Amino acid sequence: MRSASEPLDLDPGRQTLVSVGSMASVIESLPTSAFGNLLVVSPNAPARVEKTIERQGGDPSRCGHIPLTSSAPSYEGPLWTTSPVAPSDLTGLSMRYSRAMEHVESGRGWFCFDGVQLLLMYAAADDVQRLLTTMASATRTREVAGVYGLAHEAVTSETYERLASIFDDSVDRRPR
Repeated sequence: MRSASEPLDLDPGRQTLVSVGSMASVIESLPTSAFGNLLVVSPNAPARVEKTIERQGGDPSRCGHIPLTSSAPSYEGPLWTTSPVAPSDLTGLSMRYSRAMEHVESGRGWFCFDGVQLLLMYAAADDVQRLLTTMASATRTREVAGVYGLAHEAVTSETYERLASIFDDSVDRRPR
């Protein structure tokens, strides 16, 4: 596990699980280069994702968002978004991911899943593990860097280890 002090800069295709604090967004751990072509899955409203990207120095018009929520957020801004998907709908999430990844450039794009623990509140750990394995594999094959944020305190040690085994690396960005 790499430390929080090292810059989070991944080679194309590298998939990393990032432990974050319960209220933190893994988007804040991305390097500036990620915001040139980024797809984000997040339970946060598009306007909040947009603001987080802007705070990091990114251009939201170069980023996409799959809202992980049961309600349709109202948003008109530069961030392109898909229709929302409920956290319990792993098939719907997989379908939106597949379509949206067509806009992420191989060799230079980034994929960011913010709030992996939310899926575990609505779906069985085995199903979540299968989905994340599929996403990480497809993202790796496209040579897109992948960052998957998980509030470490929200899962058991066993669940964390199961999920960590999917990825190439893990990083701890929780506050000390």
